[in-house]
Amino acid sequence: MQQLEIYDERLLEEEVSKVIDKCPDKSVIGVAHLGGVSDSGGRLSYNLRELFEKNNLEAKEINDNLIRKSDVIIMYDDNINSGLQLLNIMGELLDELEKLPKEMNLQEKHLSPLVTDEAKKKLKAMPLHFCFIVGFEGTEKKIKELLATHLGFNQDNIHIHINKLFKNSGKIFNGGDSKFNHKDKLELKEFITNVGEQLLTNENKLPEKIESCKLGYAKAEAMVLFPYNIPTMTITALWCRGTISDGIPWVPLAERRRRTKDGKFVGED
Repeated sequence: MQQLEIYDERLLEEEVSKVIDKCPDKSVIGVAHLGGVSDSGGRLSYNLRELFEKNNLEAKEINDNLIRKSDVIIMYDDNINSGLQLLNIMGELLDELEKLPKEMNLQEKHLSPLVTDEAKKKLKAMPLHFCFIVGFEGTEKKIKELLATHLGFNQDNIHIHINKLFKNSGKIFNGGDSKFNHKDKLELKEFITNVGEQLLTNENKLPEKIESCKLGYAKAEAMVLFPYNIPTMTITALWCRGTISDGIPWVPLAERRRRTKDGKFVGED
């Protein structure tokens, strides 16, 4: 458990502040949380309010008017992993979710689509900065390719900013440079992997989903905790409540919130 780290909102404030400072003096900056007001980005707006007030900015849910008035838009959330949730949110904004391959469409509802074609066209072409507290190396390239390939965004105007960038080589169980070198590491990995598989099986996940998510979604193997929740990139057995063999209840160390309406994990990707 010494490997589990808490990352708070001040790290996001640092990242957003750096982006604001780098924007041209006369440019009109728009700021918006990634997703809807009930998503984690919406909650983070409260913690960023003093930064925005100092810079005469007001955080909003992204809409036609914000896009029309802005030269550049900064969007933010606490973490970026597979990139699929970001892709789905942008697809939802453009009302183009049908363009996504079936395996990439998360079937989630976050916000209302933009109304005008003018706003949709401008969003695809204007400078967009996405800020996160944590994420993995290679994220910027992946996000640019996803948005350009499936939704027609201009890759040159997509910028990703991550305060704490994790290297794949540092993954706790399979990373060559993992800091976790306990003598029972292999035995623990086998146990935690097995628990993750059982929990996801009981969540009715498909075999390919289980394979990619049993040690954290998108094979992340992260050890991340936020003061208000725990992301799906973290080792699955640490946050997923359920049952394992012989109906034994599994109570995680830091349970992840579920949606009240359908029991699914909030922000699942």
